[in-house]
Amino acid sequence: MLRATPRSIPRPARAARGQEEIPVKVVVDYDLCEANAVCMDTCPEVFRVEEDDTLTILIEEPGENLRKKVEEAVRLCPRQAISLVED
Repeated sequence: MLRATPRSIPRPARAARGQEEIPVKVVVDYDLCEANAVCMDTCPEVFRVEEDDTLTILIEEPGENLRKKVEEAVRLCPRQAISLVED
């Protein structure tokens, strides 16, 4: 299970139009995370809430095929505990 530092500062996850996409890493601030499972509902390929109410990141560096779903999970997180950072 991945742990994030409480003060992770997200940087822009997308390159300018016409440029190659920048690889990103999913970061979770576990001090904020309440395991509401909104992220898992939005992108189950990347997020899983365990029976003990802990969040597991299944794919730390999601590919372009999952980027929109992961960005939506970041946006919908009720505690704003998820961020994407340039890898």
